[in-house]
Amino acid sequence: MVSVSGAQRRALHAQLVETIGADVADTLMDYLPPAGWSDLARRSDLDALESRLKAELAEKINSQTRWYMASQLVLVAAMIGSITTIAH
Repeated sequence: MVSVSGAQRRALHAQLVETIGADVADTLMDYLPPAGWSDLARRSDLDALESRLKAELAEKINSQTRWYMASQLVLVAAMIGSITTIAH
């Protein structure tokens, strides 16, 4: 789709005002996107973005969980070592 320039939008609005009246022309212009139709996100764009965000979030959570579990393992090993040292 071709983007419409500001001048073209104003010309369209002026013609609409002459043809159908100012109130209806204003309402009709409100339904047009402020930029070109190509600047709007399609449902497929949003679905693809959702998939990428979910995958990235899952990877971050998995990474954080692995780090947390490893740090807890080290902490438990240190505690066992300390208790063993104190006990002897």
